[in-house]
Amino acid sequence: MKMRIGNIEEETDGINVTVLDAPDHEDVAALFDYWNEARGGNPMPRRADIDPVKIPRLLPFILIVDELPPTGKGRIRLFGTGLVELFGEDRTGTQFADIGRGRYDTMQEAVQQKWASVLTRTMETGAPVFAATRIISDEKSFLRLHIGAFPLTMEHQNGPQDGAQDSLKPPLSQILAIIRPS
Repeated sequence: MKMRIGNIEEETDGINVTVLDAPDHEDVAALFDYWNEARGGNPMPRRADIDPVKIPRLLPFILIVDELPPTGKGRIRLFGTGLVELFGEDRTGTQFADIGRGRYDTMQEAVQQKWASVLTRTMETGAPVFAATRIISDEKSFLRLHIGAFPLTMEHQNGPQDGAQDSLKPPLSQILAIIRPS
């Protein structure tokens, strides 16, 4: 299968994730706007800058991932109630390697590959990633999932180092994401 990255298609391992240039769902766009507001002039907001009270209608579809891949030892810190209903399991506290457990092996591997593709791209770029895919489910494969993944840091660095703006990127510590079905 192919993955669309901007206007470029790349071969993938059959995971069928389309990386988009911009959000394609109003709730993904709303979280992107909030993330931008929370970061101020920084490359990304701190986790402490995210206030759930300001985004109540988005909370059911939000997740937070920490202890990030590519090691495969990432952990889902928060998994919204709308996602629990959609996927049929509460993944809060679940290790990345256990996502999709209980499904047959190829389905579990496909679910993990989809997540790894989005999370890894977010980690590598330190920037938001927008994507779309189909749900991996025998009963719900008609659902399209709209995804936004947004990097978070624990702290901001102070001032330019050697005058280079790129060196100002703080270490990414968590990813705030939203998944909206349609």
